[in-house]
Formats: sequence, C-alpha cells, structure tokens
Amino acid sequence: MIIRFGEELDEESELSHDSATKKRNLRNGENLYALEMQIMEHFSYVQEAESKLQQLQRQSLRQQCDVLKELQAENHLKKRYYNSLTGFKLVLADSRDWYKQHEGTGSGEELEQRLSHMESLSLEIAEAKKATEELDVSLVEWKQDFCLFYDSWHDMKQALQALIHQRGGENLSREMEEIKGFMDKVGSQKVCVSSLEIMQHQQQSLNNLVNELENLKTKYERLPRSLLSEDLQATLQRLPEMLNERVIKQTTAIENLNHFTAEYNAIIAVLQTAADGKSGSGTSQDLRKLEIDVISARNFSEILIKEAEPQQKDFLQSQIRTLNALYEKVEQVHREQRQQQLEIHTQMDTLEESCEKETTSFRELNELGGDLLVQMDELQDKEKESKYGSLAKQFTRLNARWTEVTETVYAKRALLEHISTQLGEFKKFMVSETGYLDRLENKIRNTPENAADAEEIMEELDDLENVLRSHSDEWLEKIQEIGTELIDNEFMAETMRKDIQDMVDRWNVLQQQAKSAQNSWRKRLPAS
Repeated sequence: MIIRFGEELDEESELSHDSATKKRNLRNGENLYALEMQIMEHFSYVQEAESKLQQLQRQSLRQQCDVLKELQAENHLKKRYYNSLTGFKLVLADSRDWYKQHEGTGSGEELEQRLSHMESLSLEIAEAKKATEELDVSLVEWKQDFCLFYDSWHDMKQALQALIHQRGGENLSREMEEIKGFMDKVGSQKVCVSSLEIMQHQQQSLNNLVNELENLKTKYERLPRSLLSEDLQATLQRLPEMLNERVIKQTTAIENLNHFTAEYNAIIAVLQTAADGKSGSGTSQDLRKLEIDVISARNFSEILIKEAEPQQKDFLQSQIRTLNALYEKVEQVHREQRQQQLEIHTQMDTLEESCEKETTSFRELNELGGDLLVQMDELQDKEKESKYGSLAKQFTRLNARWTEVTETVYAKRALLEHISTQLGEFKKFMVSETGYLDRLENKIRNTPENAADAEEIMEELDDLENVLRSHSDEWLEKIQEIGTELIDNEFMAETMRKDIQDMVDRWNVLQQQAKSAQNSWRKRLPAS
C-alpha cells in the first residue's frame, strides 16, 4: 500500500483499498488459471499435430496424399466457414449501428426493410449453424464463437420485430384516427341548394371526398377487423354509396338551378318586351302560352325552394314575385289593347250602321225626289218658263256626293279590318322574333369563357347552334313586309319604322356575335 505525503487515509478507505486489492488478486488468479488452460490446450494440439506428422511420415506416399487432401479440404471448409461467420458478424454490427441511430425515428417501413435484409440471410445462417454442430469436438472455441453470434443475431431480430410491432400499433392508431376524421368530414358535407357558386364549391368538396375515400381504401383493408366495431364496419361499407348519392344529388341541384335560371331569363325577356307594349302583347293564344310558361317556372321554383337554404329561398321567391308582377302587367297591357281594338271596332260598327240607316233614308228621299222630278218635268212641258231646273241639278249633286261619302266609309272600314288583321300578324312575328333574340342574347352572355375539355366545348357549341336553328327566316321578313304595308297605310308610321329598324339592327348584331362565338369555340376544339 502506497501512502502519499500530506494525505491521511481513514479507516474506511483502507478497508476499501484492501477489498479492491483482494478482488484484483482473485481476478489475476482466475486469469492465470485460464491462461494455463489455454497453454495446455495449445500444447496438446501441438503434441497431437507432431504425433499425426510422425504417423504421416510412416505411411506410404499414396496415404500421405490422401491425408493431405483431407487436410486441404478441412482447411478450405474452415476458411469458408470463417469468412461466412465474419460476413454475418459484419451484417450484425451494421444492423446494431442502424438500430441505435433509428430506434426513435425509423418508420415501420424502414424497420421492416432492415428486418427483411436480415431474414434474407436466414438460410445461410441455418446452414452455418448445422455445419457448426458437425465440427470436431476439438473446435470448441469455434462453436462457442458461433453460438455467441447466433444468440446476438436472434436478439437483434427480436428487437427489430418488437419495434415494428410498436410502430405498427402507432400506425394503426393513426390510421384509425384518420378514418374516423374522414367519417366526420363526410358527415359534415351535405347536399346544399344555394347559389350556383356555393353549390359548385360544394360539389368540388364532395368530389374531393370521393378521391380521398379511394386513397383510404388500402388503409381500411389493412386494419384488423378486431379493432373495428360492427357499426363502424357497416358505416365504412356504406360510405362509397353514400358519397356517390350525394354527388348525384348535388349535380342534380346544380342542373335544376341552371335550367330554372335559363327558363326564367327567357320568360322575363319575353314578358318585358310584351309589357312595353311596343310590339303588342300578342294574341290571346300568345298570352295563354306565356301563362303556361310562367306557371311552369313557378312550379319549378317550388321544387328548388322546398330544399333551398334560407338566403337562396328568399332570392328565388323574389324572382317569382318579379315574374308574377311582370306577367300581371302584360295581362293589363293585353286587356287595354283589346279594349282599344274593341272600341275601334265598335265605332266602325256604329258608323256602318249609321251609313246603312242613312242609306235607307236617302233611298226613300231619292225615290220621292225622283217622283217630284217627274212631276216637275210635266209642269215644265206645260209652262214655257221652268222654275224647277235648279232643283234637278241639286238632286244630281246630292246623289253623287252620297255615293262618294258612302264608298269612302266602306273603303275605310275594309282598310281598318285589313290593318287590324295585319297588325295582329305583325305583333305575332314581333313576339316570336323578340323571343328568339332574347334567347340568343342570353346564351351568348351566359356562355363560359373557358371550358374544361372537348366534351364541354361541344356541348356549348350544340346549345348555341340549337338556339340558332330554332329561328325562322320568315319572321324577320314578315315583320319588314307587314310593317312596310302598315307604314304605307299611314298607320303609326314613325313608331312602326323605328320598331322595325331596331329589330333589324339587333338581329344583325346578335348574329355577328353568335358567329364569333361559334368560331371561337371551334378553334378551341383539339385537332382530330
């Protein structure tokens, strides 16, 4: 025991030092014994080798060759065995290092890949284990070395498997939470009946859920059924059908709103034209057709209003109120125009009746006048100087004037009847042409600037061409022909001239716009 100057050791430190010295001496004795045993084993091996060498020298040359071949084969086997075991140890060391670095961060997939790499050596390790068991009893150290490696290899695989199982549980929990979160999203995404923009956004959200469900399908199929309740499994099974049904309903709601909007705009345009009274409210048959269209729009709106959100419901109801008010105005204009026409006809009927009555009185007067003129002629023969010549001339002028007046009255009556008939035809063609131009203008205005694909472009082209095909060239020709005749007959000449010119100008402008739209859509079609 060494005692340093300037230091005092207490009794406890001395006891501790003595204990450590005893343990060190004990270990030294054990090490010495182990060393002696190894020396003895090596000495025995050397003696055995010398004995075999002496035996070999006493054998024939052929026997010596056979022994050498056996030794070479044994050495080759040992070398190959040593190389294999060294390679296995390197893989084990690499796996340990990787495990230490990635124990807390490695994903389940990375862990499974590492384990798979170790499993790929299972057959070779099994063959090496079998070869180790068949080694000579003298190769105890070789066997011990392999057993230590094999136990470490097995422990490493178990550690990886345990971590994979732990990661798998975490992944399963995450996937369960993800699926439950998805189901909550599905529950919150309902079909809405609102404005077009809101419904299109909702439709996109539903389509995104359909795509998300397709991505979740593999995760759902990988989940153990023991983790899922029967209700949850049943709900998951119904999800595709449920989402598909909602997408269809949302698409239908959008199509219904588009249909109603197009129908509403077309009817409003016709009603506004008819309510102005410029082109007339049309015939009773035209008014009846308008009434049917208005009733159809009302019925269609009730379908939308039934499931619409409050704001959209109020908007639709306001549209119907506007439609009803405009239709009532058209009815009022129609009644007023019918009353005016009735008054004109009544006046003409009264005038004609007066003419007929006066004609009867005039005939009686003419007959009396004729008799009087005969008598006057007789008196004139008796008297040389006639006093009644001027009276005959007055009767002649009266007859001529009567014929002139009555012919004019009957001619005017016939002309008014013709104008009335032509005016009805003019109004009918004006209503038809105005309706067509309103539909064309709405179609051009509501056509989207951008289309998603060729199919949508073709649909827009077909819709536009269908509107163009619904027009008859006769309508505009008849408007110009009848209008010119009415102007020649001095019937509302200035108003007629302006209405006809406005109609022709509008027709030319919209036809040019339609042609430009057609060319634009055709250029966007992909080359076939």
